[in-house]
Amino acid sequence: MLPDRLRMFAIASAAMLLFGSASAALGGDPEWYAGIEIGSKGVKFVALPIGDGGQPDLNRIVKSLERKAVNNVTIGSLKDGKFRPEAIEDARDAVRDFYEQLTRRSDAKRPKIRPENLWIVASSGLLAQQPSNVRELEEAVRSATGGAKELLKISQKREVELLMRGAIPREQWDNAIIVDVGNGNTKCGYIKTAFPPGVEEVHVPNLALKGTGGYRDEIDKILKQQKAVDNFGRFCKVIEDRREEIKEEIHDKMSRHGGFSNNLRTRVYICGGSPYVIASILAPIEMLDETRQEVRITIEQLRDLEQSIFSTESVDSPSLKSLPEADRKRVREAISSNKDIHGDWNALIGLEILLGFDDALGWGRDRKEIYFTKAGLVAWIAGFVVEEKARARAARVPAGP
Repeated sequence: MLPDRLRMFAIASAAMLLFGSASAALGGDPEWYAGIEIGSKGVKFVALPIGDGGQPDLNRIVKSLERKAVNNVTIGSLKDGKFRPEAIEDARDAVRDFYEQLTRRSDAKRPKIRPENLWIVASSGLLAQQPSNVRELEEAVRSATGGAKELLKISQKREVELLMRGAIPREQWDNAIIVDVGNGNTKCGYIKTAFPPGVEEVHVPNLALKGTGGYRDEIDKILKQQKAVDNFGRFCKVIEDRREEIKEEIHDKMSRHGGFSNNLRTRVYICGGSPYVIASILAPIEMLDETRQEVRITIEQLRDLEQSIFSTESVDSPSLKSLPEADRKRVREAISSNKDIHGDWNALIGLEILLGFDDALGWGRDRKEIYFTKAGLVAWIAGFVVEEKARARAARVPAGP
């Protein structure tokens, strides 16, 4: 859970902070803030300026560094209920790399960020299986930052609250749900607004839905018994046979929450590592267009991709013949990078989870509009930084008489 001090902020205030304005504060350039997330499938960061009034400049978010830090750490794969020692070491190295670059160097996109303006957070999926050696990871974070920073923890509910505010446009809050397919878990939520304006109800049930990693572990055990551990064709057959199980699990967990099947909510926003790979295959040009925060995906495209994977026993990149060579190169590099982190196997599991939602909730039947949201990759941690800034500022305000 997050520290209790964060509970002092009203949900409506957080929404106003995150979306109230994207402009710099009057009187000079706003101060910069950053967050580093340790997740099941890697370590990532976001840095952005936030004005004196609490307004983040979302157009200036920095998500990459001139020198690429190690970020393909698979720390969420446990052994005997513990983080593997080598995974903790890799996470420590990645955190150190990000921390040193962000706090000790500046570049054309951003200044040096003060250590007190940076937070390091463990995602809810990373701790979903309650590893017994979390303290070793906490010590690795302290070591990576020279004792300057502690590892903070975030609940699944709070993570989705922040995610929704960063990934769903405010005008769509009454009209949409979000599904985040992560490695450690699959999370869902929606926001309802009411009058007077600014009053919201956030609905994030604790569904205990498995992520890609949970299904992958189960399937790996089956393949090991069949002596087909590295056989992707056999993997396809096993995951295809488990679709009904995925559907039933989603239906069982979500049938008691009517808001997720409400016909008035016509949009579904999807995000997470495996959906990122899927969207990059189905809409490669749109995914590379930095001016587009949402990319439309249809159920028909998802089902066609599934059948293509099953028939070819491979997760193929899209045909790029119609593109200029420079664009083809960019698309290939982007898809290759995503696959290196998330893998073909996890991409297929993510695809089956999304189709399981369609099977259970009738997305296609109800003609839901499905959008991959790019903001989902950094939205919740950006929201966390915004709230921490507000908390720090509130702590400096003297109490009234």
